[in-house]
Amino acid sequence: MRRSPIMALLLAIGLLLSCFVGCTDREEPAKWRDLTWAVGGRLPSAEDFALSLPEGAEVAFAEDYTFTHVGEYELEILLRVGRRETRVPVRLTLVRDVTPPVLSGVSDISGYVGAGISYRGGVTYADNCDNPVTLEVDSSAVNVRQAGEYPVIYRVTDGAGNVTEQRITVYLYEEKVTKDQLFALIAPIAEQICPQ
Repeated sequence: MRRSPIMALLLAIGLLLSCFVGCTDREEPAKWRDLTWAVGGRLPSAEDFALSLPEGAEVAFAEDYTFTHVGEYELEILLRVGRRETRVPVRLTLVRDVTPPVLSGVSDISGYVGAGISYRGGVTYADNCDNPVTLEVDSSAVNVRQAGEYPVIYRVTDGAGNVTEQRITVYLYEEKVTKDQLFALIAPIAEQICPQ
């Protein structure tokens, strides 16, 4: 049976549209990582192994795993997206962590009374394990309404309870401009407006 040119054109358009819809409807693939985890705290969940997941994805351990000792474990994560299920192999290395986290970018801060203070700007921290790490900044001694020197304590704690602590000083100054400073700023502008 011979197709008419209009039918052939409609069929071609339908094929192109189905390809376009099929190509643009794909979700991003899940991305995974192996973990090095410190014993002594909470054990990792299946979600901790995921770097990224497609929208609507569910993850769980494929079996009931028991972690009884320090060492390496081969695991499988069950990934469910819609009606599709996939088993993903991952590795968990359990270690006894006695190494405290590393804190960087912490230094004394200078500012003015009444101005905001950025305590976390440029501050980074890292740990030898993948457990969650928390940063606390104790700035309770700082009085932002009064000039002075104030202690601030940075504290980073890793999943095994190892702590790194660093103290800094916040220097707050009254923001004052003298007449000489004001005239020094205004003089070049005045010279441009009213040349002598």
